[in-house]
Amino acid sequence: MSTIEVRAGEDLYAGEAILAGFGPDLDGWHEEGLGRFSLDGDRMVIDAREGGYSAFFKTELPADLLVRYRVRSLPPYRQNNFNLISHCTPPTPGWPIVELGRYPGYRAFDNYIVTFVGDWEQGDWGRDTGKGRVRFRRNPGFEMNREQYPGSVYGEPYEITYVVRGGRMRYYINGVRIDEWQDPQPLTGGFFAFRTYCTVAEYWDPLFVAL
Repeated sequence: MSTIEVRAGEDLYAGEAILAGFGPDLDGWHEEGLGRFSLDGDRMVIDAREGGYSAFFKTELPADLLVRYRVRSLPPYRQNNFNLISHCTPPTPGWPIVELGRYPGYRAFDNYIVTFVGDWEQGDWGRDTGKGRVRFRRNPGFEMNREQYPGSVYGEPYEITYVVRGGRMRYYINGVRIDEWQDPQPLTGGFFAFRTYCTVAEYWDPLFVAL
């Protein structure tokens, strides 16, 4: 590991790099759910047109961490569903963590879920409305702690930076801090996953840093 500094908006973080790029294969990742991932050059492509899907990094990460990556939606589904799971501590060791990646299964044990989705209303499906929504949730219990409404445009690339330090969670989109929340009972370290639903997306330039 090597020491690295990462700037997110006006904030500067320093720590030890754990992952920088996907590398030559996806052997260090586990997939569960209705979909599949593949490596296209330096990009992970997740095809989750059939439903919910999680791509887990198989190395446990520390409680204080920074994750940065770039992502965008691809055809045919006109939906942005760019979520993450972190600090995931499964009730039993081994893979899969949740059979078939069923979303309610993750709500039963310790983890954080942050959703960044296109905020379509009934009748909007298939139209790019430019609306978006970011939610912070804590499990078990699927407790929603924060909600904000940044824009979300289909096909536009986004740089996501997610930081948890001392139980304080911060989430940035394209260098702008969207929201933050302090967990009064911070979770310890655990597994991280890209989580999506009915979306085809490509992810690139992943950077995981232990703070």
